[in-house]
Amino acid sequence: MTVSNDIIVDTDWLESQLHNPQIRIIDVRKNDYLDGHIPGAVNAPGWTYFTDSNAEITGNTSPDDFREKAEKLGINDDSIVVVYDIGNQYDAPRLFFLLEYYGHRNVKWLNGGYKAWVQQKKEIQKDNTVVQRGTFTPIISAHRLVDKAFILDNLENSNVAILDVRSSEEYSGEKSMSKREGRIPRSLNWEWGQVFTSEDVPLLKTSSEINKSIQAFEINDSKTIVPYCQQNIRASVMYLALRSVGFDHVRPYEGSWEEWGNDPNTPIEKG
Repeated sequence: MTVSNDIIVDTDWLESQLHNPQIRIIDVRKNDYLDGHIPGAVNAPGWTYFTDSNAEITGNTSPDDFREKAEKLGINDDSIVVVYDIGNQYDAPRLFFLLEYYGHRNVKWLNGGYKAWVQQKKEIQKDNTVVQRGTFTPIISAHRLVDKAFILDNLENSNVAILDVRSSEEYSGEKSMSKREGRIPRSLNWEWGQVFTSEDVPLLKTSSEINKSIQAFEINDSKTIVPYCQQNIRASVMYLALRSVGFDHVRPYEGSWEEWGNDPNTPIEKG
């Protein structure tokens, strides 16, 4: 049994909605779109598609840039947006997070992604999907995100749980993609890939499995949970996983280690 709710959908549900005019399917795989994709899907080639080259922090986006790209993908304010990648990557979860952050109220993630679709021998399309430009109005949901100032103000706050979803080597300081090594003080390490099963077609783990893992950190839904990684890409997977089991106070740190680890004045821990 896998997670199933308003934001996580399976292949049978999506197949039943292919002719729904409100559905906009976004294939967020970086490669292989023209080798085959879900019928009607448009391609946003990987999470980097949504980065703004003018953003102050590498990997981040901006409202105007996101609006332009969302509209090119045919997303309207009333669209039911379904995002997918191979199944256990961070590309589709990143778009899921960004759509919620920019105020879209109806976004879903396909459990198992394209691998599940192919395994179940669903119909595929090989030519490019051409869509009419959409009308997307970004409305920033400030409660979906935190910044460096918030982290600094809440380092000792027991009601704020900071989750480092990077590898154990990055967490300990053995490895870093920024100028400094280590982690944000008091952060807990739960690597992003651990929310998926290890089957041939990886799925999001069950609600009970995800809840069991989060309870091991003594975190409950009364706390604000702040996932971070290098650029809030891997952390978007944790955002999706926690949202899927009912945690609504999940607020990723967008700057993540890209900002924190390159600032000589922020406190860090190692080891």
